[in-house]
Amino acid sequence: MNTHVDSEKGLKILCTILLSVFIIISGVFIASKSAYSEEKETLTESEKVIEYTEENASSLVNQRDSFLEPQKSIDNNYEQEGTQIAPSDNDIRVIPDRYNTGCKGDLYRINGDKTINGVSIVYSGGNLVFDFYYRNTNISGTVVIENCDFSDYSVVIYHESAIKGRKIKLVFKNCNFSGFRNGRPESDVFSYEFYDCSFVGFNGSNAIFCNCRFGGSYNDGIVPFSNITVKDSYFLDFAPTESLTNGLHSDGTQMYGYSDSKVQNIIFSNCRFEVPAVLNTGCTSRVNACIMLQLEFNDGDNIKIEDCIINGGGYSIYAWSKNDNYKLTNVIFKNIKIGDAKLYGDIYPRVGDNVEFTDVVNQDLLYVSSVWNDGEYTHVIVSNDTNTDRIIRVVTGAGSYDYVIKRCLGGDELRYDNFNKDFEEFPFDIDIQIKADADYVICFDVTNGYENQIRYVSFDGNPTYYNSNNIVDMASTELLPDEEIKTAIIEGKCGENISYYLDKDGSLIIDGIGEMNNYHSQNPAPWMEYSEIIISIDISEGITQIGAQSFRGLNKVESIDLPKSLKCIDANAFIGCYGLKTIKFYSGVKNIKQYAFHGTNLQQCDYFGSEEDWESIIIGTNNESLFTCKKNYLGKE
Repeated sequence: MNTHVDSEKGLKILCTILLSVFIIISGVFIASKSAYSEEKETLTESEKVIEYTEENASSLVNQRDSFLEPQKSIDNNYEQEGTQIAPSDNDIRVIPDRYNTGCKGDLYRINGDKTINGVSIVYSGGNLVFDFYYRNTNISGTVVIENCDFSDYSVVIYHESAIKGRKIKLVFKNCNFSGFRNGRPESDVFSYEFYDCSFVGFNGSNAIFCNCRFGGSYNDGIVPFSNITVKDSYFLDFAPTESLTNGLHSDGTQMYGYSDSKVQNIIFSNCRFEVPAVLNTGCTSRVNACIMLQLEFNDGDNIKIEDCIINGGGYSIYAWSKNDNYKLTNVIFKNIKIGDAKLYGDIYPRVGDNVEFTDVVNQDLLYVSSVWNDGEYTHVIVSNDTNTDRIIRVVTGAGSYDYVIKRCLGGDELRYDNFNKDFEEFPFDIDIQIKADADYVICFDVTNGYENQIRYVSFDGNPTYYNSNNIVDMASTELLPDEEIKTAIIEGKCGENISYYLDKDGSLIIDGIGEMNNYHSQNPAPWMEYSEIIISIDISEGITQIGAQSFRGLNKVESIDLPKSLKCIDANAFIGCYGLKTIKFYSGVKNIKQYAFHGTNLQQCDYFGSEEDWESIIIGTNNESLFTCKKNYLGKE
């Protein structure tokens, strides 16, 4: 037997078997690798950037989520850099502007007799008339009217009170009105709803407004009586300049009541008012307001103004009764930000009983309302209601951009004899356009050297991470104007032997001996232009008299300790300091003049003296809060 030949044959057979196994394994490996490559190419294809527009936003988000589904396990294992950005209040509750309110698109013009959805409208007496008494007698329930332009004539509802046994709700969507007037009293038959509509003005009751826009004349935007709710709406474009000699008077809203109608059950929520100040000797009502709650003909009850931005007017807010017979009850102003475009002050000094102000503060930052991406540009709509040039930083995935937004005019700059600017020229609703398709936008107010987040939008719904030192290199901001942004530190004289100093932390220090200067509307205290940053007042020993209007409208000051040396508090000294809740002073004070504490919300007074000493103080008229607040008699020190 030839063992060598047999061994050689066996080796050949073994090599053949091993080669076959290797080929099989290689084939499997190659096939597996090919499949992996195909899957990888598919994932890459699905991750391509998708163009974002308002029209296709919802469908694209759904598509993108489904495309990225295979990647989620990988994303979850990826350690993100930076801090995750959290939404702010302005992201959850978007501020109204000219882009996200009012009607849009092509509308069907109604300028004569028409029938819409079975409802007959007739032209009569210069109005477009809805009549459900002599006409439309078969109509009941809800009627929806969409995409109509009624702006050639005012819309009027006839014979509301005559109809019995039916309930009628008129719902208007994306419609344009020059004016709309219905009945004043509360109705158990008629109700109205308006969505995405534009008005020159509305006068009436029993209506809900959502995403509506008011303005375009020198008349009031809305005059409500009973059961009115206005949400997410914008009041703008009042009193154009050509009307300055016409005896004009325009309020964002005016609430005065009528003989047959209380002002009751009125709500303004998340509304914005940009109403220019009006001062005109040709009109008996020479001072206007954003909110003119000024009873003239009946009572007012259950009125709530909440989460609103209010900018403009002679005084921005009125809340009182011209007639002592008419009372305000359950009136609440809550979470209100007031801008600088008023002529005189935030709140008219006379404030009715039972009017509550909570978190009513001056606007101290930029704010951003609408943000959208049209596929080519990212649009950021920004406004500046403050008296300081401010810097916005816009951060997207494509980069970071800084812009200077000019300050808002205010005070004597708005007097009618000096004022020749339309509100169109004010820094409101400025459209910043960044040529980039972005997955996200983060906006910061960086005026004071720190990144204060004011808006965040994620277009793709994914979380956003951002690295920030929270410090701004002001020298690197190329778009700063030639003049420096106003510093928050000032000092000077406010009496013959008295000095004042305002530090960067908002503390106003009055130091010296004797009487402070008196001030008035034409000669305001020198720190008034910094009222938005003043949070405390420190009056030193040696001051004997606080001058008239010294601290008028410093509404961020919550408490104050007056010195033992003080003898007199002059007229209007703390008027309009509606944030002021506690005060401490001594029995040396003998005279508190009229309106000294009017418009404050004093809740507690710590008085170093006896009740008998208190009774001996001469207290002028309209210092109601001094009498109604809790008093602690601490005895003489």
